[in-house]
Amino acid sequence: MYKRTDNQIVVVSKNKNGPIQFCGSATYAASNIILNELKINEISLILDNNSMRSFYENGEVILEFDHKFKKDNFLFENDYFIHKDSGIFFQELTEKSELLNDNYLNRIISFWEKNSIDIHGACFFHYADIGSIRYFIPWHGRDEDYITGSIHQYLTPYISHFKKRNEQIWHQLSSSPGILYSKVLDDKVQIKGEVKYG
Repeated sequence: MYKRTDNQIVVVSKNKNGPIQFCGSATYAASNIILNELKINEISLILDNNSMRSFYENGEVILEFDHKFKKDNFLFENDYFIHKDSGIFFQELTEKSELLNDNYLNRIISFWEKNSIDIHGACFFHYADIGSIRYFIPWHGRDEDYITGSIHQYLTPYISHFKKRNEQIWHQLSSSPGILYSKVLDDKVQIKGEVKYG
């Protein structure tokens, strides 16, 4: 849902439990629609606690937002790490096939729930030359976020920092598969992908 105010677009994202702070995939899709409807090349997007821009580059729509990667903002445990401000837990898996094993992922989530009082999301990923990802948010109205976008304000700069890959390709391994392209530019993350209408 959006409304235009003085050449800026105010975007509100919701799920069945109500408003959410930032849904990257929905904001990206909305910006595609808005740019096409208004026949313009760039817009500013205003969210509840965030602002970003969307623009055309080489015929593709790009969504650009601030990244949230600072090593001091993460708590690193033995085999997982936590973004302290958001309460999102991350685990890099050694095999891509582990992302398809729901029992295995649920055991990890259960362990985190038993040992943490404030978990917001659970992100599992595998990264070689191409990334693969699943993201679970049962604490906030959906079992799984089938199309991730906002998670890349953390994950893309993490991969850029530790694996020295500023430009990345991510495969969504949920029941709604797709490909997302992401890039780090200074303190910004840019994402792009295919928008499916219907």
